Amino acid sequence: MQLYIYYLKAGLALLITLFLTPLFASNKASEVDPDSTLLKKAALVNYISLQYEQGGILPAAKAEKQNILKQLDYKGFRIKAGRQFKDKTYSKLYNMPIYGIGILASTFSSDLIGNPVGVFGFFEYPVTRGKRLDLDFELDVGLAGNFKPFNNKRNPENILIGSWLNKYVSLGFRANYAINRNYSVGIGTSLKHFSNGSSQKPNLGINLTPVEVSVIYNGKGASRERNKKGIPPYQRKTLLDIYSAWGTKQFEIGGKKYTKGSLGIAYLYQNRYKTRWGLAAELFYSSSGSGLVSSTGSNFSKSMSIAIAPTFDWVFSEKFFTRWSLGIYAKRNKENDERTSFYQNIALRYNCFKNVTIGVGLKAHLGVADYCSGVVGYTFSKTKRE
Repeated sequence: MQLYIYYLKAGLALLITLFLTPLFASNKASEVDPDSTLLKKAALVNYISLQYEQGGILPAAKAEKQNILKQLDYKGFRIKAGRQFKDKTYSKLYNMPIYGIGILASTFSSDLIGNPVGVFGFFEYPVTRGKRLDLDFELDVGLAGNFKPFNNKRNPENILIGSWLNKYVSLGFRANYAINRNYSVGIGTSLKHFSNGSSQKPNLGINLTPVEVSVIYNGKGASRERNKKGIPPYQRKTLLDIYSAWGTKQFEIGGKKYTKGSLGIAYLYQNRYKTRWGLAAELFYSSSGSGLVSSTGSNFSKSMSIAIAPTFDWVFSEKFFTRWSLGIYAKRNKENDERTSFYQNIALRYNCFKNVTIGVGLKAHLGVADYCSGVVGYTFSKTKRE
């Protein structure tokens, strides 16, 4: 618990240093030069939130996992700092959302799991806006460390988490009530997941739905007003996306780590700002094939799988989107942990340079992680003439 409190204090100090200092400096700059660079940074951060969350550890079907989960009591703090964008098309479409970074400090009140701390990026937008009451959706994606992973000698009971550093994902809804122009309070819940994507066994993972309360500060430049004016009609377009995703996987505790990856090509159609639909063809590779697959055939055949995947993109901005797909194997190898005839893929991708995108992805079978990956892609697009 002492380490948990230490990291929380360190996070608070870091946020104060990084975000409040530039705001103070920008005010000083305005007295001298209204067009100064520091003044333009005044709106770099106009949203700060402190959230406390507790409870909500989801049960499990496996008896051995359920026994461990009963021993856990989750509590956590999240500190978030971000910026509200108001003058761009996607900002208007999403009721002026917040983008930013946050720090997580938490405990499971157990020596088995540890006291995770992490850093994440977040996207938050109001699903509905009232005069004082909002309903917000939030997506967090990041990394959390300071777990106490499985160890045959020192921690053999922890069959949930096999690595010190793990992925952190959270999807949540929160109701916010505006006390005044600057301050709001909120209450909500979220679905949280900690795991390493099977890169280090064991990896049963931890799933949570804690109740959370928030205190929110909206600074200079932030607004609760809706503004749908000036959004031009969307110009329909088609996209051809070529992408590749690579990661590692461990099949058994203490076993060898194998390379897993894919090469894909997707054709998508987009006729509105927020969504696009399409179909992808994917080729998967697993270096475990030559050693684990018992069927006859070449090592190439044992290592490769082929699939088609209906694909959906949820577009958050001109540069950021998340891709969801449900794939169906035309050829697979069960020993490579392709355990069902279909799979799920989710990826977060960011357009970093012209047509080049980078991101992170997760492939799973019926909710069981196959592997996590880094993703890179190149997209060709063509606008349809009206």
